[in-house]
Amino acid sequence: MDTRIMKLTLILILMITSFGAGIAVKADPCVTDGLTVCFVAQKNAYKIEAHARLSILVPNSAYGQAVVEYWDWYHPEAAGIVTYEVVSSTSGSQDVLFITQVQAGALFQSLYPLDENLSKNIDIDKVYALNVNTLTYLPVSADGFAFLVNKTRLEEAGLSTQDLNSDGLIDSIDTFEKIFALKSTWESLQVNVFPLPLNEPYSFYPFLTAGGFSLFDSYDAMNPGFETEAFKTGLSFVKSLSEINWNHSESNKAETYPWKLDDALIKDDFVFTLAGPWMDISANDLQTPSDWVVSKFPTYQNNELAPMIKTSGFAINGNTLYPSAAHELIRILKSIKGIQLLVDNTTLTPLVNDALLEFLTFADPHRKELAMAYRTSVSEPIIAFPDNPSTLAIQTLYRMKFMSTIQALWDGTLSVEEAQTQMVDEATRVITELNTPEVVTQ
Repeated sequence: MDTRIMKLTLILILMITSFGAGIAVKADPCVTDGLTVCFVAQKNAYKIEAHARLSILVPNSAYGQAVVEYWDWYHPEAAGIVTYEVVSSTSGSQDVLFITQVQAGALFQSLYPLDENLSKNIDIDKVYALNVNTLTYLPVSADGFAFLVNKTRLEEAGLSTQDLNSDGLIDSIDTFEKIFALKSTWESLQVNVFPLPLNEPYSFYPFLTAGGFSLFDSYDAMNPGFETEAFKTGLSFVKSLSEINWNHSESNKAETYPWKLDDALIKDDFVFTLAGPWMDISANDLQTPSDWVVSKFPTYQNNELAPMIKTSGFAINGNTLYPSAAHELIRILKSIKGIQLLVDNTTLTPLVNDALLEFLTFADPHRKELAMAYRTSVSEPIIAFPDNPSTLAIQTLYRMKFMSTIQALWDGTLSVEEAQTQMVDEATRVITELNTPEVVTQ
């Protein structure tokens, strides 16, 4: 071969080799140096740092063991690097944290900023205030009230129990307009139709959202939103509720509606009620001859009623030495298989979208119904007062004489307009008190 041709061939080979090497570096420039999170899009996974060691905070040992086994199966090349610790009063030093939204708020300044790729299939808007500027917390479970319907009682009243649109809510009572139109039916039944709790604000809160109201939806702790038209519509809805004698009492006064939610389940004495997972819905259902179904609340004026929920989920300790591996652990734990581990090894209700929910299996059908119902719920607003950041704004709801106003509205001693004015004034008084920082005397 001509020497010149040989040289030219060698130059071309060197150029191609150099170009290929350049492409390789460009395609994968991320280095896991203990400070950098490396997401490999082609693999849809995060790199694991050399010599990484991870600890994860978990709600119980069964889930912790399942997490370790899942990691070792998923990443046999890094088996043995994940350990777990069960939640305790000293929790927070682990690399990956399974914590409540309140704990996430308290630890906010010490949490690692999460890569946006982790937010896929996670409803981060449920905890908007915790993620408004930087993603720090991924909610994956929820706890709160849902609507509970006694299907057997409906059938006895001659009503259909079909759910043709498969939204979990029986079609014949899927709006409060339909329910109000059946007033004569409810008042003719020999059963406590709707044991409304007119003495407790958290359980009664969903009914105040009938006009689209959401407490502190501006995320301003000084403005709960009671002056809005949406809240006024909610008060008008409460007035409409009061026009039906749900408990067949002689007076239908507010005082005849104390907390009876637990008794209603035990005695099977309801057509509609409110229930949460802590109330042993399935155990009580099995003890009664009736058939129950958990669902979201009926709508009103096309608005979804939205009870408040408390969430739990994943975060990463800002002091972790292995942020990329920590991301990878969370990534696999929020997958279908990962969420199934949560279902199988805890009593928590998953907070997932409808697409993911369809791939999960539940031994308890009411637990799946709760998961469906929580899709329309809102989380408690995790915001604090500007001058007293140690106190959360949600305390306003409990410190106000909230239910006194609702009871007066129910009994007709206050009009809707008067009740709204009273709420605004009372909230202003309480917020002023709660926003005042404590004075520490020397």
